[in-house]
Amino acid sequence: MRHDWLPRDTPRLRKLTTRRLSLQWLRWTLFKCCCHARFAWIEIFINWMLRMCFFMSLYIVGGHIPEDYRDEGNLFTIPSNKYAEFNMYLDPLAAKTVFESGLDITLIPLHAQRQVTSFPTILKNLQLVDKTPELDFCEQLLSLLHRLQQDHQVYNHMDIFLGEILGAVFLAGQPYLDSQIQVKPINVMVGDLTTDGQLFFDETNGKAVNILDNINSESFYIQFAKYLSEINQTAVIGSFEQQKKQWSSPPNRSSGAHSK
Repeated sequence: MRHDWLPRDTPRLRKLTTRRLSLQWLRWTLFKCCCHARFAWIEIFINWMLRMCFFMSLYIVGGHIPEDYRDEGNLFTIPSNKYAEFNMYLDPLAAKTVFESGLDITLIPLHAQRQVTSFPTILKNLQLVDKTPELDFCEQLLSLLHRLQQDHQVYNHMDIFLGEILGAVFLAGQPYLDSQIQVKPINVMVGDLTTDGQLFFDETNGKAVNILDNINSESFYIQFAKYLSEINQTAVIGSFEQQKKQWSSPPNRSSGAHSK
C-alpha cells in the first residue's frame, strides 16, 4: 500500500503510512465490531491475540446496568427481558468470555448513550462549522433518521444511533468530554432468555471494567462537529484524468539529477 496515489499537489493531505494504516485498521475494526457485531468471533480473536502476547485495550459500545427497576434496556423485541441491551443479548456467553479475558475494557453503556440523543442539537452544531464531504454525508444521514423518527412511530428509537457515535467521539477525544468513569466488577447473566445479556455488579466473581458513567453532552455535540469539519482529516478524491496524466508522464527530475 502506498500513499502517493493522491494528487501530488496536495502533500499536506496525504494519507498515513502502511504501518499506521494497519494499526488504525485494527483499532477501528475492533471498535466497530464491538458496536455492531456478535461477540462470538471477537472472543476467538481476543483469545488469539492473548496467545500472541498482544496487550490491548478494548472499547465496547453496548451493555446496560440498570440503576433501578424503571431503568429498562432496549431489547424491545423480547418484552420478558426488560433490562438487557441488544449487543449483550445476542450472545451473552461470548460477551461473558470477553469480559473475563483480562483485557483493559472500557464500557460505554446504554446509560451513557442516552445522554446524547438530541437530533436537533447535533444537527445545529453541524451547521455551525466548515463543510467537508464527511460532514455533509453525516448531516444528510442524521437528518433522514430524524425525519423518520418524527414521521413514523416504528422509528421512534432512531436516536440510539447517536449513542453509537458517542463511542467514536469518546475514543478520539475523551479529554474534551468531561467524562466520569467508574471501575466496577461486572458480570453477565447467561442461561435464561428472560435475563440473558443483563449486566450486574458482582463483587465476588465479576471482572473490573471501566464504565463510562457521565459526559458533558454539549461538549460531545461540539467535538463531533469539530472532528468532521477538519479539512486535514478529510478524504481526498483526485481527478482520474489528472491521475492518468501523472501515470503517463515521466517523473520530474532536477537539473542536477541526470547522472546515472
